[in-house]
Amino acid sequence: MLTNLHAICRSTDEEGYAVDPLGEMFASLCLLGSAGAGSLALGAPLYIAPLPLCAAAALVQYYYSYMLRDYMIFFVMQALASGWYVGLL
Repeated sequence: MLTNLHAICRSTDEEGYAVDPLGEMFASLCLLGSAGAGSLALGAPLYIAPLPLCAAAALVQYYYSYMLRDYMIFFVMQALASGWYVGLL
């Protein structure tokens, strides 16, 4: 799926930043929908359910900007959600 998403959505300007807002919106909808459905299917409580959604949004931002800040937000949110899943939180 990511290769198709890359082919559809990846257009950049001369500085290397993505310039296709429709592609970013499509990627956001796909990842946010699957992250939300996955967290609900796993039975995440309401205080944990936003973590995968924030992680998915940060992943899309990182895919389009390649900023370390976006990747670190993704990593921390996903680590917290995974920590709940394995019973650490």
